[in-house]
Amino acid sequence: MNSVLSITDWQLADFDFDLPSEQIAAAPVQPRDQARLLHVCPCTLNNHHVYNLPDLLQPGDLLVMNDTKVIPARLYGLRGTVKVELLLHKKASPQAWLAFARPGKRLRVGDVLVFAPEFSARILDKYENGQVLVGFDVVDADFFALLQKYGHTP
Repeated sequence: MNSVLSITDWQLADFDFDLPSEQIAAAPVQPRDQARLLHVCPCTLNNHHVYNLPDLLQPGDLLVMNDTKVIPARLYGLRGTVKVELLLHKKASPQAWLAFARPGKRLRVGDVLVFAPEFSARILDKYENGQVLVGFDVVDADFFALLQKYGHTP
């Protein structure tokens, strides 16, 4: 029986782990074909490099490309005098994001979270698993500029 977890099944603790900074890629490897490649077979996982790719692909294979970029999605701020942490994980609209919140139980719909004098958010909705829907007062380019300035890489 297959079981699929939806976003609402996740808990903030699922994303709370220590990752040594030396294990985080700060820049692409050079030359690029030296990048590591995980080859997934029905019963095994094999480590290769991108330069091995032509030898690994067979007709009918599925090649999955990950072109995601890590954004500084962890925000530290205040709700009044209480310290708050948000981990943004899904853009819901031009001005709203789903986020895991700490302390999630104390947050209420309508609360304002201040990350910097020019950067704040309002709790728009709250879910039982520590997630909140937050609305920001800026959009797109301005939002990402503020995120670069005040956010932290998870």
